[in-house]
Amino acid sequence: MRTSGPDEASSLRPEIASAWRRAELSGLNPGSALGEPELAAFDEGSRLLLAAGPVLDDVAERLADTRFSLLLADRDSRIVARRLGTSGLARALDAVLAIPGNRYSEETTGTNSLASAYEVRTGIAVHGEEHFLEPLKGFTCFGCPIVHPATGRLEGVLDVTGYARDAHPLLSSVVGIAARSIEERLLAGSAAREQAMLRAYRARTARSRRPVIVFGDDMVLANEAASDLLDGTTQAMLRELAEHAALRGTGRGTVTLPSGADVAFESGPVDGAAHAVVVELAADVPGARSAIPRRRRPDDPVAATLARARRERRRVAIRGEAGTGRTHAARVLAGDAPVRFLDPDADPTLLADGLTVVEHVHLLDDVAAVRLSAALDADPSAWVALTVAPPDRLRPDLQALLARCPVGVELVALRHRRAEIPGLARAILADLGTGRGLTPAAARALMHWSWPGNVQELATVLRRAVDASPAGDLRPEDLGLDHRSHRGGRSLSPLRQAEADAMLAALRRHGGNKSHAAAELGISRTTLYRRVRELGLE
Repeated sequence: MRTSGPDEASSLRPEIASAWRRAELSGLNPGSALGEPELAAFDEGSRLLLAAGPVLDDVAERLADTRFSLLLADRDSRIVARRLGTSGLARALDAVLAIPGNRYSEETTGTNSLASAYEVRTGIAVHGEEHFLEPLKGFTCFGCPIVHPATGRLEGVLDVTGYARDAHPLLSSVVGIAARSIEERLLAGSAAREQAMLRAYRARTARSRRPVIVFGDDMVLANEAASDLLDGTTQAMLRELAEHAALRGTGRGTVTLPSGADVAFESGPVDGAAHAVVVELAADVPGARSAIPRRRRPDDPVAATLARARRERRRVAIRGEAGTGRTHAARVLAGDAPVRFLDPDADPTLLADGLTVVEHVHLLDDVAAVRLSAALDADPSAWVALTVAPPDRLRPDLQALLARCPVGVELVALRHRRAEIPGLARAILADLGTGRGLTPAAARALMHWSWPGNVQELATVLRRAVDASPAGDLRPEDLGLDHRSHRGGRSLSPLRQAEADAMLAALRRHGGNKSHAAAELGISRTTLYRRVRELGLE
């Protein structure tokens, strides 16, 4: 396995040497393989692609019949467009995973103009042997970042790549000019979007003095009533709920305010501004008028079931993934009554005057399962709760054990109730007693994380963020969630997230068997394979 030596590194241009050092710190060596692609779905109607389309067409026409390609990556360094001068270059690019949907980062692909321009936020050329990984040394490439002129935010990277033997210095100018043209189109598009959002805001506030807020990609407009009513966390939650309401086609929903009150809202798209939404809330403001009907939020079905089981002292099976709050639910069930928690291998001595909770029943061996079953049958009046992981793959004897509990509650994984995450985060931060909150961007970052550890993981992330960051509301960078390396790159839309969750659940139920999962989902195995790749679920 070949590694770079000090003499080789010292002969490199300074910007290339720095990029090599970053690659080495990521654990790469020149002989490293490119590995599996980090494929994920991307928004084909994004403002970047809309702005870049005509520019890409123009440059691609000039590169026609040459052995150069044009690559566009988004703000996550994920390739979202590829144009070829000749079709013969496609196989070479496919071999090095320079394909739409794949994320090209220095952590996985080393030094190259796409990943390195993204990393250093400046234009860079990488020729032949200057590439860190051996598979890329046959190429020459020129990359230039695309920065939004209004926001200063990196929107993507434009790259021209060809064979090393065809390197030409003028190509760096072509890339730079094209990148500036895309930036100008982004600015023009932003002006039009902002004008459309402003028109929607003015139209809504002209006919209602209720709280009104307009959400766009980079801008939020809110009247005084909305600003007074909604903190950053609630804004993020409202935005997500409004997007879900739009997907359902209703445009209506309910959001929980920091005070704990539930308020109905009405939302709709903004004409002329893709992905923007205008929202009006039916909150009480003196002199305000609105046609939005008030709604009473339904009671929490889990809490209602536990309260009824407490009154009747009925046995309960509490099911849920690790971290969903099975132990907390058992304490809620007990209320003020004495409670005893037992590990799965403990002697099942049942309380006579309180609740006995046997935890992690899915971990019981055959002997322990028989012993617990006998204890439950010997004292039918004993009040018992069993906590257990999702029952998809439980042994038959454990399923029979759970059947001795006439009441069952299912604790839903946090990734399936994303709209509740800001409220949960607010409650956790309040319990910490720090007076800290979340910026809207941080709240949205929490909502778009996968949370394999559920509520327990959320609490841990927030405690660490509070301990590690200075005073003030928590920002995305304070949370320690590495979204750039998170599976799937940029967050999925609510609809695609729901599709991903359904596929993952089916795959879990069938032990990873894609044929059986596809049959349950009502799609072909080929379609399942394709969607798994596109959604970054591999």
